[in-house]
Amino acid sequence: MVTDTETLKLVQYEIGDFMGKCIFFGAPAFSHMKPVLGLLRELVDKDETVYAYNSAAFKKEIEDTGSIFLLYKDKCVNDVDYENYSIYVKNEYNTVKNIITDYLICFEDYVKYSDMLIDSASKLNPDYIIFDSVQFFGKRIARMLGIPAICSSSVLAVPHRKYENEELKYLIKNVYLAQVESVQECEQLRKCILKILEIYNKKYNMYDFDYLDRYGMTGDLNIIYTSR
Repeated sequence: MVTDTETLKLVQYEIGDFMGKCIFFGAPAFSHMKPVLGLLRELVDKDETVYAYNSAAFKKEIEDTGSIFLLYKDKCVNDVDYENYSIYVKNEYNTVKNIITDYLICFEDYVKYSDMLIDSASKLNPDYIIFDSVQFFGKRIARMLGIPAICSSSVLAVPHRKYENEELKYLIKNVYLAQVESVQECEQLRKCILKILEIYNKKYNMYDFDYLDRYGMTGDLNIIYTSR
C-alpha cells in the first residue's frame, strides 16, 4: 500500500525538489474527490499552497484539508446529479449517435473553459497542476503555462490501450448508458469520434490528449488510489 507520504515523495521526485504552489482541478463527484483529499492534506502539511477548484458541494471537505477553495462557475463542470451520484442518470438511455454530440459539446465547453481560467490560473503562478482525469482542461492549462500536469485518477490502474470488441461495447452500454446493437456499431462510433477529434487536435495543437476514453486521461505523472 502506497501511503500519502510516499505518494508525495514520488511527486517531489518527478517534478523536482521545489514545493510551492499547486492548482487542483477536481471533478464535482464524490467518487472522484474522496480519494484525493488525503493527498491535498499531505501537500498542505508539507507547506505547499494548494488552490482547489470544485463545486460548492465540496467546499467544506476541501477547506478541511487546509487547501484554498475556488468555485467553478460554469455549468459544464457543475451539472451533477448528487442525489444519484451520476452525471448520466438524468439522460436515462442515450442513443449511440447522441454520444458523438455529447463529446463535441463537452469538448467545446472544456476548451472554452480553459480559455476562461487561464488568466486567473496564471495570476496564481502555480508550479504545477493536478487535474482530475475527466477534467482535461486542467491538462490544457498546464500545457499553456508550460508547467507539469499531474493526473489524479480515481479508477483502477489499467494498461493504456483502446477498448476493443466486447470491452468497447461494455463501456458504451454501462458507462454512457447508450443502446448498442453490436460491437461493430461501437467500433464505427469509435472511428467516427477519433476522426472528428483529429480536426480539433490540429486546431488547438493538443496532440497528447485522449478524448475517446475520458477515464484514461494521463499527465506527466499519474496518481491512482486504492484501499488499504
